[in-house]
Amino acid sequence: MEYRREEVMRALLKEQGIESTSSEVLGAYETVEPAWNRLFSELTDSKRFTDALLRNLDRMIIKHLGVEGDLDQLAGYVQENWDRMDRQLPKTLVRKPYQDAAPCLEALAGMGLQMGIVSNIQSEERLRQELQNIDLLHFFPVLVASGSVGIDKPSRGIFELAANQVGVEPGRTMFVGDDLERDYYGSRAAGMNPVLIDRSRKYKLHSSLNWVSSLEELSRRIA
Repeated sequence: MEYRREEVMRALLKEQGIESTSSEVLGAYETVEPAWNRLFSELTDSKRFTDALLRNLDRMIIKHLGVEGDLDQLAGYVQENWDRMDRQLPKTLVRKPYQDAAPCLEALAGMGLQMGIVSNIQSEERLRQELQNIDLLHFFPVLVASGSVGIDKPSRGIFELAANQVGVEPGRTMFVGDDLERDYYGSRAAGMNPVLIDRSRKYKLHSSLNWVSSLEELSRRIA
């Protein structure tokens, strides 16, 4: 799913009298998030995905945009009103499935493959709602949300838990994701067979990586 969080952030900042473009906010995420991810990876599972940590990311984004004033107050406002704005904005503006998602999932389901999702998200309920919003929930009988199980990617425990729920040994499981550290290396450490979705072909010269540029390519390869 393509989740345009920059649209939610931009709309919330606009409510506070701060004008920014979607590209500016997206650029702030792309610049700031690597540093935040490094901080995230150094924390123990019990300290991840706390409100304070997520608010820290919002504060970093706002600061990078050159906003002046009480950044802590603004970050708090963003966090407290995120879900409201997410629901308020047109669904097609904020989220949509990649065009190759449904055809790929239909093909895999037709092969009789068992499928599930592992997500670093606040709760299974939230994950279920996100999939419902884009009409893909019915493909995934197994949903593992980090906020519900208390473990997150790239910790091997969350991948082992998912494999157990699907009822397949990790070594007989393919894990497909678009994050090199959390998805690819995390699932590989758990003994799974990782595939990286690299739509921009950023890693095309990395011959050691098992990657595809689209889900269409993935379904053809599996078939």
